Amino acid sequence: MAKSVKPFLIGEDLSAVGRISLACAIPIFSACNIPQALAPTSLLSAQTEGFGTPVNYPMTQWLKATFAHWQSEQIQLSGALIGYLGNTELVDLFATYLATQNMTTVVMDPVMGDSGALYPAITADNVQAIRHLIQQATVITPNLTEAQLLTGAPLQSVVSEAQVGELFEKLATLTQADVVITGVPQKHGQIATYLSQDQKIEKYIQKKLSGHFFGAGDTFAAVLSCALYHNMALPQAVTTANELTWIALEQTQASDRERRYGLQLSELLRNLQQKITYKI
Repeated sequence: MAKSVKPFLIGEDLSAVGRISLACAIPIFSACNIPQALAPTSLLSAQTEGFGTPVNYPMTQWLKATFAHWQSEQIQLSGALIGYLGNTELVDLFATYLATQNMTTVVMDPVMGDSGALYPAITADNVQAIRHLIQQATVITPNLTEAQLLTGAPLQSVVSEAQVGELFEKLATLTQADVVITGVPQKHGQIATYLSQDQKIEKYIQKKLSGHFFGAGDTFAAVLSCALYHNMALPQAVTTANELTWIALEQTQASDRERRYGLQLSELLRNLQQKITYKI
């Protein structure tokens, strides 16, 4: 008898040009032998940074029909990775659908901004809606800017250890999820990822590479989700996601390709199965 399949939901935007978001997640999940239920939140002609104003086709109506179809077919999901949701209607739609599922892993990457600023088209209403949505998460992975937006803290690119602790305290009032804050600048050209789990904070430090890397947060969240799917403990999963994302950043930096086309993932994928083991 064939083994029943419970796909892992991936709700992210899909760009025709530029490997970010869903275009990053699909090869990573596939390399980890994880069946996927793809829920593109919007279709774009190109990723939103570096290609002018892309054509943006929201998928709200398609997703409503898709979720209804999945429910009629009694498709059960094993977990979810939720990324960019460009309007409050999408946020509400995912909140309603997630409530129908019984999942042990729900990773939310609250994509709203970076480097102290909101992304285009993200409004205060979006931020408020995401604050409610993260109540359904088991893990959230905001970058520093997004953690500040969620908590109403001032948007600062440099923060102290005490301020990081305050962000965790405020986030704990919004969600019971474990919290991973990425992209926190450190002294001496370093950057840190912080994990808060069971009221303990762990810090992971790496060298900061120069320039901006489109899709770095998406890649981190995808690897983290795959590691958790295969029963890796969260601290080890964060380490693994950091290490593999770093490999992709290094490969991209060493390349002569334009950065706006996103991360190069071939070296990450080559190393992925050494880091995340699974049974076929």
